[in-house]
Amino acid sequence: MANTLKIIAAPSALPVSIELARQQVKQDIVADDLLLRTSILAAAASAESEIERTLLATRFAYVLDGFPGGVMFGTQQPIELPRSPLLQLIGVQYLDQNGVWQTMPATDYVVVDGDPVVRVAPVFGRIWPIPRPQPGCVKVIFEAGYATGLSIDVDNNWLTPERWVSLVVGDVVRFSNSGGDLPDPLEPMVDYYVQALNGSSIRISATNGGAAITLLDEGQGQHYLGQVPDGIVSWMLLRIDGLYQHRGEATVVQGKLEKMPYADRLLDPFRAAFQ
Repeated sequence: MANTLKIIAAPSALPVSIELARQQVKQDIVADDLLLRTSILAAAASAESEIERTLLATRFAYVLDGFPGGVMFGTQQPIELPRSPLLQLIGVQYLDQNGVWQTMPATDYVVVDGDPVVRVAPVFGRIWPIPRPQPGCVKVIFEAGYATGLSIDVDNNWLTPERWVSLVVGDVVRFSNSGGDLPDPLEPMVDYYVQALNGSSIRISATNGGAAITLLDEGQGQHYLGQVPDGIVSWMLLRIDGLYQHRGEATVVQGKLEKMPYADRLLDPFRAAFQ
């Protein structure tokens, strides 16, 4: 059975800001920002390929040629999602015998988030539906990512995440920043509470049920809801530095011209595997 992971909605924010990349390469030439952006995207793709996780919130379609067969622990074999950390599972869809896409009721399956392995299986007493026997007859739509880009409306104190789980008043949220500072008076990785909602936009308070925080400025750099782990960011900065400084696939090592070991690995996310 061949399975395919497709991106439905990619993030528009960068997991490492241009400002932070400039600091890493010790360069403030704005004309090089396009090169830095390319290096950031290449480093992010390499990181995601290495760890099989998603940095910024992305919507995926995991396309299968059928539901898993067999039985495990009294229920049918689960579907294992190929990316984590899971933000939300949006739906499990299948082609019925008439070729019409159907969506399974959410009450018919359970999601077990054993990060990094996320499994989806029928609840006890249920089985997977029988789809039309043709390639790509099953789709699992889900979103995954450590963080998501955040825009600021300082005049009205709204913060709008690009893509995230559905929030409700009282939820705890945390923010982070790349290459600058969060809007004053917000601090990174401090617990705040959703105080009000306007669509996907939120106002926040310092305590549950407290007054909305007044934002004093828009801050600088790239803001996020959530945080990409520091270790991953540091790894990407090293890769960005190498890509920017050398600008070629070879470098001088102990007086010898050698190919940089990671040059071909940049292609890993795009390799087509045929069996």
